[in-house]
Amino acid sequence: MKRENIKINFYGAFRKYGDHETLSLPAGSSVGDLKDLLAKHLAGKIPGFPDSQLIRDSAIACDDAVVGPHYKVRQDERVSILPPVCGG
Repeated sequence: MKRENIKINFYGAFRKYGDHETLSLPAGSSVGDLKDLLAKHLAGKIPGFPDSQLIRDSAIACDDAVVGPHYKVRQDERVSILPPVCGG
């Protein structure tokens, strides 16, 4: 099965983990698959990783558009994870 390297840029609360991570996913993986793999990847690197639910609650943008959970990510896109924001 063909795999693609997807670079995920971090913003907001995720910046404490660096600027980005690059994951290898099967070609045709969805945003939902990417979020699951990212949560597992970071949990494997960071003992007691506290942000698995935050990953699930965050939006994913590919290039300049926020995409849904069934969107198929491609390695030639600029992928970013955008945590929810609140303010007043």
